[in-house]
Amino acid sequence: MDIVCVLFNGKEKHLPSYSANAGYSPDWVDKLARAIKRNTTKTHKFICLTDREYQFQENVHQVALDCNDLGWACVMEAFRPGLGKGRRFILGLDTLIVDNIDELLNWRGDCGLLTDPFETHTICNGIGLFSAAEVKRIWELWQHRADSGINYTYKNLPSEMAYLRNICAGARRLDEVFIHQIQSYKVQWTHQPEYRSKARIVYFHGTPKPPNIEPELMAHWL
Repeated sequence: MDIVCVLFNGKEKHLPSYSANAGYSPDWVDKLARAIKRNTTKTHKFICLTDREYQFQENVHQVALDCNDLGWACVMEAFRPGLGKGRRFILGLDTLIVDNIDELLNWRGDCGLLTDPFETHTICNGIGLFSAAEVKRIWELWQHRADSGINYTYKNLPSEMAYLRNICAGARRLDEVFIHQIQSYKVQWTHQPEYRSKARIVYFHGTPKPPNIEPELMAHWL
């Protein structure tokens, strides 16, 4: 299993303040790597695509990004074929792993994404699980995006989520496979506290983000 995240300076990419000022740093990468290590027995390679050379404390395989002015869409490089040969788990740095995820990593579908918690008719990529074949398909399509006419903008900015919504519309929704185990902080975690004990992953979007959250979750951001 190749586990992939991305770290770049959002201010330099002219992203909205809720992304550009989130405080992402090498420390966030280390925290995520440790959380994965604590909560799986599966052999995995932890990869971080970066916009410059960073110093990490954990065993992080650092790979340079190739993108220039794509902003959020730099995350599409998580599908680069040279990162690995197996299945791929792609997630954001603003993701907390709060319990064992072996069952999730054992899932063998081709393409797994999430129901968008605000627009439930479509998908979002809070986390994503992909087969090697699906990684290859998505990357090849991305390489020909300029000629395809497929939209990849959100709020007039390049967006990996907008693109995935168009090319992965039939993705299996992992929140429907792993009921209550993958929770949006703003929606499920905040408004359905009766299911908090079932959570294995809590993902964030917009604000707030760690460390501006309750101690119950901060205990997992170590």
